[in-house]
Amino acid sequence: MPSTLKRGERRRRDLLACSIVFGAPLLVYILTLAPSVLPGDAGELISASRTLGVAHPPGYPLYLMLGRLFSAVFAFGSMAYRYNLMSAVLGSAAAVLVYLLVRRLGG
Repeated sequence: MPSTLKRGERRRRDLLACSIVFGAPLLVYILTLAPSVLPGDAGELISASRTLGVAHPPGYPLYLMLGRLFSAVFAFGSMAYRYNLMSAVLGSAAAVLVYLLVRRLGG
């Protein structure tokens, strides 16, 4: 029984740590989020995703499909704002994955 309590406590600590690792970068990203299209490929990727077309090679198909889904689910603000918000959420999720990988490897 004590090992079960220990495992539950460890899970709560990991959940708290993952929440912090996700929330802190997301807060910074949201506070500094660009409200519209930035120079570079942003406009092309947004328009290609909106029409489910193909951007220039390599096309970024996963990003375009996720962008289309994210912009449909979170239907507020401009399209550019939604795509920038999606990039912020995905960047924060990547930080959590790195944390979990380091934790798994014993760091």
